[in-house]
Amino acid sequence: MRLFVAGANYRAGAAGWPVEHRFRRAGRNTGNLLVGHGVRRQFRNAEFGGLLATPPERIRERFDGVAIAATNFLHRGFDLAAQAAAIEAVDLPCVVVGLGAQANGGERIAPLLPAGTVRFVEAVAERTRVIGVRGGYTASVLDDLGVTNVEVTGCPSFYTNLSAPLRLRKKRFADMRRIAVNGTANVVGHSFDAEAKAEVERALFRFAAAANRPYVLQSELPEMLYLEEPGPGRTEALAPSARRLGYRGADEYAAALGRIGRVFFDVGEWLDFLGGCDLVVGTRLHGAVAALLRGVPAIVLYHDARTRELCEFRHPIPASSQSRMERSHGSQPTSRAGSEK
Repeated sequence: MRLFVAGANYRAGAAGWPVEHRFRRAGRNTGNLLVGHGVRRQFRNAEFGGLLATPPERIRERFDGVAIAATNFLHRGFDLAAQAAAIEAVDLPCVVVGLGAQANGGERIAPLLPAGTVRFVEAVAERTRVIGVRGGYTASVLDDLGVTNVEVTGCPSFYTNLSAPLRLRKKRFADMRRIAVNGTANVVGHSFDAEAKAEVERALFRFAAAANRPYVLQSELPEMLYLEEPGPGRTEALAPSARRLGYRGADEYAAALGRIGRVFFDVGEWLDFLGGCDLVVGTRLHGAVAALLRGVPAIVLYHDARTRELCEFRHPIPASSQSRMERSHGSQPTSRAGSEK
């Protein structure tokens, strides 16, 4: 089966490319690369591409099905009307993996989703046996939309290691010498408690800076640009982050960032770096997953429904997730959304 894979990319470009270009290729969050990397491991005979940038007739001619590496697609601010129209125009068997709902808490967001996003969910539900969702909360959102051909599978990044179970290298906390930290301000606005989340982010960065612990960035472009090429203009652009983290000015924050800041646009380099650590702690889910894939214990301080359901994921990973994912193509759907059409 030849698959056209849309959604999260697995590579951001060559090492010599400008940071801003690689950042865009990563979907403005390097965690997406880990999602794409996991999907790439799951599917054989697959080609990654842009669903909206590829003519529907070309996809129909060259492929037997469409796989979508989803992220937090179910969000009141995302209208997926264009993606829904593309799925309908291609009209091939379809599978979605890693679909997640974004919300501050566990509120019912189905009535708040844009009509285009509802149409997207119905379009894929009609063309698949099962939709893979990140957790029980997302499953409940789809149930509110009348879609029941759903299975909780977590995130595609969880399935990167297909050949062997994960084994963590355990140490006493007192013996953990190399601790990596991660965090972000980009999700404070939709956290359970914005004030508490902001305080956690300040504490994490200060914890890293106090002992020169590596602080791994995922979606902070001004910081990434500064690390690429420090200079007065790029230091000035750090002023908002400096204020947020409680620094007296951009210069003081830039000095700390220059010591501890890290960013990875290559998944292999990211995994290898964290493989040399004893522990990873922070608020970035994929920063923790990257550590676990190298047997390094990780702690996630979750902050919204999306990260909570992933942290609570307890389902056993199948022995052969690759064949399981591919078998989901071509079967008859069972969603109420499909039966009402």
